[in-house]
Amino acid sequence: MRPPNNVADCGVDTFIQEQKIDPTLANCWTFAHVGKGGFVVSSGLLYHQDKVESQHVCQLCAPKERRAQVLKLAHDSIFGEHMGERKTESESGYHFIGQDYDRM
Repeated sequence: MRPPNNVADCGVDTFIQEQKIDPTLANCWTFAHVGKGGFVVSSGLLYHQDKVESQHVCQLCAPKERRAQVLKLAHDSIFGEHMGERKTESESGYHFIGQDYDRM
């Protein structure tokens, strides 16, 4: 299943399906089902609970094929303007997680 060109064109059911078929999220689903690693499922969506700069956050797990779109969206938004690559990745960490799932 290929994601639509525009993130806004994706419905919740499509996003859930993309999360479920993404092989890089397989371990995350396993952890969520046994209550480990900070991974949880809420309303069918896979999240990671973490602490970012001393704040508790619940990050939506982005399927691999959506990660570039998520970073672009964060960078292009009014809140991401002129932050630079590192700052954009850091700030998007408050809401999304999407790097190196397959190493878990």
